[in-house]
Amino acid sequence: MDAVWIVGLVGVYLIPTLIVVVRRPTRWLITVAVNVIVGWTIVGWFVALALAMLMPTLRATPAPIDVPSISADPVQPAPSPGNVDFLMSPWRVAAFSVMAPVIYQLWWFWRFFRFARDERFPRVRSFWWIFVPLYGWAVTGRLFHDLEARLGPSRTAAFSAQVALALVVAGNVSAGWSGRLTMPLIIVALALSSVLTAGALYQVQTAANAYLRATYPGCRAGWLFPAEIVAVAGGLSLAGLLVLTGVPNVSGRTASTPLPTATAAPRPSPIPATGNVLSLTSDAGDYIGQGRSLVMTEPTWRFLANQANGPDSVTVSVETIATANFVRWTVWLAAPRGQSLHPGTYSNAVRAAFRTGSAPGIDVFGDGRGCNNVSGSFAVTKLTVDQTGNVQSFEARFEQYCESRTAPALRGFIRFGSDPQTQSAGLRAGYRLSPLG
Repeated sequence: MDAVWIVGLVGVYLIPTLIVVVRRPTRWLITVAVNVIVGWTIVGWFVALALAMLMPTLRATPAPIDVPSISADPVQPAPSPGNVDFLMSPWRVAAFSVMAPVIYQLWWFWRFFRFARDERFPRVRSFWWIFVPLYGWAVTGRLFHDLEARLGPSRTAAFSAQVALALVVAGNVSAGWSGRLTMPLIIVALALSSVLTAGALYQVQTAANAYLRATYPGCRAGWLFPAEIVAVAGGLSLAGLLVLTGVPNVSGRTASTPLPTATAAPRPSPIPATGNVLSLTSDAGDYIGQGRSLVMTEPTWRFLANQANGPDSVTVSVETIATANFVRWTVWLAAPRGQSLHPGTYSNAVRAAFRTGSAPGIDVFGDGRGCNNVSGSFAVTKLTVDQTGNVQSFEARFEQYCESRTAPALRGFIRFGSDPQTQSAGLRAGYRLSPLG
């Protein structure tokens, strides 16, 4: 399995080089060098990816587009300042698309739709159709195909409407999926979306420039437009706002929102001798607990316990009573599949939902934070279930590591429904958490 992962990572790392092999762009050696030498910096990898997609190919011919092939369309375009103004540097468009995404990209598409209308493309539609799911891609793709048809057989820009549309769709999908990920994958997905969309805009702008120069000889590319400057400033502001405020998590709160009634301290807080309680002590650097010590008790917190996944596991949910700044924590402890959970010590636990073989399961998450890979151990000191499967009482101590067994630990104690005489017994019980093997 380790060899498969290594091969997969190497394949992902060399994606820009593979694109160079397929596209055969000019100055391919620079792209390969950036990919191999500085691709590990992540920024260098995206630079290499952009070069691999944006560099013109060797198959592109430098011969000018023949005007007869462009004017073969029965509807002749009429010169106007608007369509000639669309003549812009492709590199500038691509760079601004990466630096100031979303707003600048929308501004560019608005200009492209106006250009298509001025040139009387046969399937031109209103710009606002691009906001309609799926159909917006169809409208954009038709205009790309109309531009490709206007270029005729001698396409100096080596433009492909299918490739440009595929890059736009891939960029939109990558941006859409970023909301389902966690940091730092969110940044990677958004950066990939910007690079893919920039590649599409570069190709379309290059093709539009070739068409305009052949149709209107002597026209010159314009420099920055006032609206373009506003679009760049807006895109940069939006990107900065996303970085400063963070992306909302699953619970609808940002990670910086303080937990109600939870005691934060550098040392473990005292655990009450009676009553339902969830105590968490997080090492510095632990992603779930954020390096805090938290104690949650009634009546501010509501405790719910069940065996929804069968007799091999117990799930305890602890959530705020107040709806404002709602927070929920979940402790999911499970025996190996096929075994009933009972008092005892469970070592070498993995993420409960994905446990296999003889491994027990653990998963402690909340406040909008969870781990993909979980390891740890736990000791159940009390578990009582009635005849109908309802959890009457439950006590356990646990220790969890997020993403890596060498990561900072999250330690805790959970008590639910115990009677006063036996509630403190779990704290004095002789169960010890075995170290991870």
